[in-house]
Amino acid sequence: MSGFGRRWGLATASVVVLVTASACGSAGGGAGGTAAPASGTAKKDIKIAYANYADNSPLFAPITTAVKTSAAAAGMNAKVYDNKGTAETTLQNAQLMVQDKPDVVIEYSPDSAIGKSLFTVFDRAGSKCIALNVPVEGCPWLNVINKNLGTAAGQMASDYANKNGWTGANTTVLLANSARGGVEVNDTVRYTYLTVADKVPGFTKITPEQFTESTTRIAANAIVVDGGNTLDSSFAAVQAALQNIPNDQNIIYSSVNDDTASGGWRAIAEAGREKTSVVIGEGGSETALKQLRDNPQWIGEVDALVSVWGYYAVAMADALAAGVKPPALTELPFVALTKDTINDYYTDDLTSPKALPKPVDSNKYLFGRGILESYRK
Repeated sequence: MSGFGRRWGLATASVVVLVTASACGSAGGGAGGTAAPASGTAKKDIKIAYANYADNSPLFAPITTAVKTSAAAAGMNAKVYDNKGTAETTLQNAQLMVQDKPDVVIEYSPDSAIGKSLFTVFDRAGSKCIALNVPVEGCPWLNVINKNLGTAAGQMASDYANKNGWTGANTTVLLANSARGGVEVNDTVRYTYLTVADKVPGFTKITPEQFTESTTRIAANAIVVDGGNTLDSSFAAVQAALQNIPNDQNIIYSSVNDDTASGGWRAIAEAGREKTSVVIGEGGSETALKQLRDNPQWIGEVDALVSVWGYYAVAMADALAAGVKPPALTELPFVALTKDTINDYYTDDLTSPKALPKPVDSNKYLFGRGILESYRK
């Protein structure tokens, strides 16, 4: 995602089991009865400031909604800001956020390069901070592990290719990265390719270090474009890349998030190449989940469960305000969805999963505070 013992194995990611919301409801245990003991109920007198990546994105907008909903349920004061996907606005918002003297700032920055500047603003103001998805040096990190997202996407792509006779001889892997997103965000496409190259004959095997944020071509059958993190920019980037892919080639397309997956897929469809192309989405947006259900060529969706990130972020803010020392990385959950498994996690409502997943070791401390337990109540 734009994004990422610290990393989950793929087996864990692919078998995440959602549990009923009532399983999180008792004060002494979390989902599935495996959460850490209750660490106190939410503090109702704290002030939270949250800056979203971009409110106009169908992928990221639900985070703001979840922050507002979960904070309101706990009686907290939450003020939200829109970074509009730009570093300039993010830095301006950081100054505005600290003027309100929040107890905890939750920052979803679009650019890892400005992390030091953001932390300086928060540190000087005496505000505790949380970095969501994109790291901010000095702030505890709340993040889904993008290496595992990419590996899951690569596994689904490999399964499809091997089943249908797609190899490096008749198939091109086309990936849209986020050139400014940093190493962690781009682990999604990096490990998508590494997994395909390892499991499908005919693709050039490389090391993770050889796939950098500036990589544009790995081989004749492996192309990387900068998707720019938006529908329009990914559409333009993929449209241009298609000029260099012979018409007799199949295409496996994936990207760092669902906005760029959707934009790139539109370019493929408008070029009349959808019947010989497949896409694996990254994020779990409502738009992408609908594609997974309805579009035969959208073969998989690595669902980062973005719609519930706000609940985890507010629970983490509450824990910080109460003096809890978090681990360097608090993990967000995800699940790899196929057409056969999507109904296990979603009803006709594709805006949010049926319930929260079970906790893992690094996020157990967030359960029992009453915030995650308020989900779906």
